[in-house]
Amino acid sequence: MSEPTDLQIIEAYIERRDFIKKKTDEFELSMEIYKGGMKTLENEMLRRLNERGSEHSATDAGTAYKESVMQIKCTDKAAYHAYAIDHYDTVGKDLLTAHVSKETLKLIIDQSKSEASPNGVVPPGLAVNFESVVRFRKA
Repeated sequence: MSEPTDLQIIEAYIERRDFIKKKTDEFELSMEIYKGGMKTLENEMLRRLNERGSEHSATDAGTAYKESVMQIKCTDKAAYHAYAIDHYDTVGKDLLTAHVSKETLKLIIDQSKSEASPNGVVPPGLAVNFESVVRFRKA
């Protein structure tokens, strides 16, 4: 047998990717009714626990219990950063993360390209590595 052509490899890859996407979408769609049903049951159980003034309900099938879930939204980034810096030694270092936005970093690198730095400048404390990968797209 002969080696597959580039055309055959690309077609096969895209066919498999599209198949996986289609099956994943079908699966997610088929699960919506179950997820909705579970949400309805959660709401009903929460209503019952609240009505009873109870924190949990234990049965032979299992236990339902209330749990407090924290949701956070930063409304003033400058104030938040000032607090973290002012309290750095106690809790501030744990409030600040080292998440790096790839999009912003790429912009910084691209904008700093010059004759002296043809690959751009990376801010201190970061290591950047570029690798070549193969992507596929439909024609």
